[in-house]
Amino acid sequence: MIRLLTYSMKNFYKISLLTGFCTIALMVLPFQLNAKASSFKPSKKITLNVTFLQATDSLKLRISNKYIGAFVDEPATYYGFKNSNGSFQFTIPVNADFGYFELSSPRTHTGIGSSDDYWIIIEPQFWEQGDSIAIQISAIEKKAGIYAQCQFSGRGSGKYQARYEIQQVKYKNGRPTFDGNILKSTDYLDLSKSAEEKLVKLTQLKSKMSSLSFDILKADIFFSDREGLFFFIQQYYQKMIKSNQTDSANFYRIAFYKKFGSESFNGLSEKGMENSIGFIGYSYRKATCMTYLSHGSFSSHFLFNTLVDNFKGKAREIMLLYYFKTTRKSEYSAAEFQKAVLIIAEEQNQKILKHLSNALPGRKFSDYSLTDWKGNNIKLSDFDDKIVFLDFWFTGCGYCSVFYKTVLSKIEDKFKNNPNVVFLSISTDKTLEKWSVGITSGDYTSLGAVNLFTNGEGFNHAIISENNIYGYPTTILLSKGRVLHSFNAESLYKYDSLLKEIESLL
Repeated sequence: MIRLLTYSMKNFYKISLLTGFCTIALMVLPFQLNAKASSFKPSKKITLNVTFLQATDSLKLRISNKYIGAFVDEPATYYGFKNSNGSFQFTIPVNADFGYFELSSPRTHTGIGSSDDYWIIIEPQFWEQGDSIAIQISAIEKKAGIYAQCQFSGRGSGKYQARYEIQQVKYKNGRPTFDGNILKSTDYLDLSKSAEEKLVKLTQLKSKMSSLSFDILKADIFFSDREGLFFFIQQYYQKMIKSNQTDSANFYRIAFYKKFGSESFNGLSEKGMENSIGFIGYSYRKATCMTYLSHGSFSSHFLFNTLVDNFKGKAREIMLLYYFKTTRKSEYSAAEFQKAVLIIAEEQNQKILKHLSNALPGRKFSDYSLTDWKGNNIKLSDFDDKIVFLDFWFTGCGYCSVFYKTVLSKIEDKFKNNPNVVFLSISTDKTLEKWSVGITSGDYTSLGAVNLFTNGEGFNHAIISENNIYGYPTTILLSKGRVLHSFNAESLYKYDSLLKEIESLL
């Protein structure tokens, strides 16, 4: 059973935020990329007949049953090509009961040269075994957001059409403006007018979908409507701390835990919640807020302990996998992996965890070949006699720029005359032109670093895929001999702790 985040005043932990969805696997007219046939034994299938009204010759589909705002595992990826009828036919073998798929089209004018050549044309879709649907899509390619009009028909299409119609409900608050002060009233816990409208519409369409689809959509509506509260609560608390209202802050914190520490939700099924992206997002946001209320800053280790201690079953396993896949590592990462091995029971999840364990210190980092700014072929083994700091980024990455300007540029300057330390700046931009813009801007790297390029392969280069690099910036510190010392750890993102890590290897 799922146990919602339950806290005592003696046991405050930290958490970070998720975003995500799930995937499947496919074949037939499309060809497959990244699927692991040896471990994939499908017994059922879903079929998709996609009519995309914008001009394109191909579509990309990614699919899995491990999705919580992002794919937890490595989704199977397929490319479909327009047939004589002008549509894209996907026949997808699946070995799970349900999951999510994501559909995207080649870019035509936005993000040209960026790390991903495709833009997502519709929101990630929840699928079930046996679905056989036709989708008509008209979408607008923009730099941010998804702008699409859709029509679904066929077996299993009810849940797709219901999700689409629910998403079209315009936002209406109807609640008093919430400034984060939970002491005034409880009106902020009421559902917004738009959420109420969505629930009414969902109930009207209930007969057109399975009970599981209904329960998941219901949970998504409920929790997505509430998760934004924690941003205002966190801000309000931090203002009290900054203005030295210590007594008021303590009282506020106690009130928060009374209201949110242990929650129950009548009318929402356990299975619906544990498979709801909205529920996962709500739980992570609440836990993130709790970290600020109890500790003042984020800690990966507190996040891990919170997941272990406050969730059970499928929800906990998926969240732990997501934690190891996306979160900056704590100094206790090895012990956390050992503990997770004892907790995660599902065989597929165990395999994913084992794959993610390559981020643990002590392994020999593989050798990779990349191109420098002058077109020379550079191997990591060329620097085996040095301490190597790898920084992964792409042009347009805001966090990458902040990290470089506030931390990395200062560290590079500190060691610029030390021949035993080298900084490899690795861009995932897809074109040399885009990469050159990033280098010369001075926002991500300097001419003093060894600037390398993933040879136009972007996110698909082996150094990215084999090392589970999913977020940017990502940093890796290698000791001499290419031995992994630290992989994307919190300590690599602060000047003092990064300086200490490098000096410890000299």
